[in-house]
Amino acid sequence: MKHEFIHNMKFSKKNNDKILKINEILEQFDKDGFILTLRQLYYQLVSINYIENKKTQYSNLSYLVAKARMAGLIDWKFIEDRIRRPLRDYSVDNISQAIEDTIQQYNLRKMNFQPNYLEVWCEKDALSQILSKITNKYGIFLLINRGYTSASAMYKAAIRIPNNSTILYCGDHDASGLDMVRDIRNRFEDFNKQISIVNFALTIGQVRKYKLPENFAKTTDPRSKDYINKFGSSSWELDALHPKVLTELCENAILKIIDKSIFDKAVLQEQADKTTIREMLLN
Repeated sequence: MKHEFIHNMKFSKKNNDKILKINEILEQFDKDGFILTLRQLYYQLVSINYIENKKTQYSNLSYLVAKARMAGLIDWKFIEDRIRRPLRDYSVDNISQAIEDTIQQYNLRKMNFQPNYLEVWCEKDALSQILSKITNKYGIFLLINRGYTSASAMYKAAIRIPNNSTILYCGDHDASGLDMVRDIRNRFEDFNKQISIVNFALTIGQVRKYKLPENFAKTTDPRSKDYINKFGSSSWELDALHPKVLTELCENAILKIIDKSIFDKAVLQEQADKTTIREMLLN
């Protein structure tokens, strides 16, 4: 949806060229089924060396994209804000829609069938829509922490998650991001829970494999000294990973833990149950 709200807006040749490149990237991601955040778009441009990895470049991109969208040059649906979302109670237009919603929303708790319980936790809210494509597929809880986990969230997790379960964690490769794995493990121990925490992203091996753009390590972080001694003065953000890569990493980590044959049987049962519900509601 390209809507021109400001007419005859003028852009320099350099910015027009940049808008063309932005659209090229966004259209390709749209074909692959992904909607990007502004930060993800920024890292895609950095990764192909189209812009430098600097705060000023991010600010310039934010300004340009906003103006280009208002001028009708960039499709509004290609970029989303995953934090500022309106909330409302569930409602429908008619009874038929309510019946169809009931059928589609029926999901068996597939983790109940698995011998090994797991959840996926992530440091960053901006990646929730990408990860949820996989966690929803397998019926797995996705917890977004927005940094270090709160005491309330940890208490509820300790009540919810059985002992000897697994948490698949992903976060930035920086001093705090890596330390969050230790923090989660230790705080579960405070609740007398032995939980395996597997950091499936972002690892230094993935940083090197995918040649992710560097950021300076935050020296104001009290954990930065140990981090810099081990990894040097660079850090890397999870947002820099291609969304397709992140979903593949998440799915591969899940498949190493669950019993896929049991999962497939649960999917067949779910489909049969939906047929039964449809017959019950429509007859």
